Amino acid sequence: MSERPVQDPSIMGYMDGRPTAGGRTETDLPTNPPYPPPPWELYGDAQVYLLLCRRDRLERVPAGFDPLNIAGFTPVLAGFINYTNGSVLRYAELYVAVVGRVAGRRRPAATVTHMWVDSEASRRGGRELWGYPKELARFELAISPNGTARAYDGRGELATAKLGPTVPLPVRISTLGGTVQPLGGKLQPVRAQMSGRPVFGLGRFQPEEGGPLGFLAGARLLLCAGLKDFHFRFGI
Repeated sequence: MSERPVQDPSIMGYMDGRPTAGGRTETDLPTNPPYPPPPWELYGDAQVYLLLCRRDRLERVPAGFDPLNIAGFTPVLAGFINYTNGSVLRYAELYVAVVGRVAGRRRPAATVTHMWVDSEASRRGGRELWGYPKELARFELAISPNGTARAYDGRGELATAKLGPTVPLPVRISTLGGTVQPLGGKLQPVRAQMSGRPVFGLGRFQPEEGGPLGFLAGARLLLCAGLKDFHFRFGI
């Protein structure tokens, strides 16, 4: 397993331009934009773990989002993603999303409450375009989507996961999805078109108890799955 250091965004062709104290002028603007414009075309492999977490332990749930209450527990999605060749940005990701409801919407929705990536361009773009709470981390990834994953921030380990053995479904699925995120003072829908080859099997997702995902320690693992050779069209 190889460790993935935090990427220099300039490697991917996007500069990390920062405004000066007096504001930007034309000459202050970076040669390249700080991140790609939407939609983002993304390809790779993903691990997905469905957990059941005590509702009173949830953290960072945005105002206006009501987590599902199933006898005091709430479904939570967590996992690792490796965005690879062909993607508008190549990076690794660890995410946690809470399932719940938003006023005015009939169907349940999900909101990402925690997210880490190893690309500054992805971090800035995710925050500024869609309200994703992306932070920087280091990753050790060996997923296809079977395999192992680990992420660290500056304070230590965040989470580890292992998927496999799995059984692939003999079809490629395609669906519309997305999340709702706080942006501009209110919850905004973030839409995506997704396709890939699903796999299901055995696995584990283990948050570091003393870290930012410690609230998931003790959560019950309901399902282990993956998406192989996916294509996400994000921010449509």
